[in-house]
Amino acid sequence: MGLSKAELSLVFVNDEEIKELNRKYRKKDKSTNVLSFPMGEGNILGDIVISWETAQREAKECGFSLEEMIDFYLIHGLLHLLGYHHDHPDHEKMMHQLWKVLGHTPYW
Repeated sequence: MGLSKAELSLVFVNDEEIKELNRKYRKKDKSTNVLSFPMGEGNILGDIVISWETAQREAKECGFSLEEMIDFYLIHGLLHLLGYHHDHPDHEKMMHQLWKVLGHTPYW
């Protein structure tokens, strides 16, 4: 992905904490699975916040291991930090292609 010495922080929270972050920063009063907060300063990409409770629940629902689900969220958050989004069909297609390059298949 063209990154050699990039940094990011990874934070695990519960559903209530991610709901609060989602409400505060995205104006969406609901829980979510992963949030990304870009920094764009030097080699610091930003923060990825994952709901541990949602990861456990969705892993079970999708038939994935918890580790696979965390990997999915981590890569998903990383793609957002790098400027990729799924707000348009063309952008979503690009994210799916990047998933294949990274060796994963999106579950949505």
